[in-house]
Amino acid sequence: MLCQEPWCFTPAQVGRLTDWQVEHLYAKPAAERAERMQQDFPQPGGPPTAPAAGTRPASGAGAGPPGEPGSPEHRAACVAAFVQFQGLKRERAERQYERQLAAWRAEKGG
Repeated sequence: MLCQEPWCFTPAQVGRLTDWQVEHLYAKPAAERAERMQQDFPQPGGPPTAPAAGTRPASGAGAGPPGEPGSPEHRAACVAAFVQFQGLKRERAERQYERQLAAWRAEKGG
C-alpha cells in the first residue's frame, strides 16, 4: 500500500516504519478518508443516503444549483459555473444556459 500512490515509498523506507506507524499514520487515516468520501459521494446502486432534514447535501454530493430551473438564483449559479469551470465568456455562458433550459423544458413537456 505505501509503495503505491499517493505515498510512493521505497521498500527500504517502508521497512524502517513500525507497525504502529503504518497503522496509525497511514492505514487508519486512509480508511477514515475513504469512509468519509463514501458518505459524501455514494456509488450508484449503493444504499441511498439522504441528508438530514433541513440540510443541503455537501457540494458535489447531489447538490444542485439553488432555486428552480429558470429562476434568477438558478441562472446565476449555472452561468457562474459555466464561466468558472468551463472557461466560457459570460455571454456564451448565458446562451448555453438558455439552450439547456429550453432543452430541459422540452424534455419535461412544458
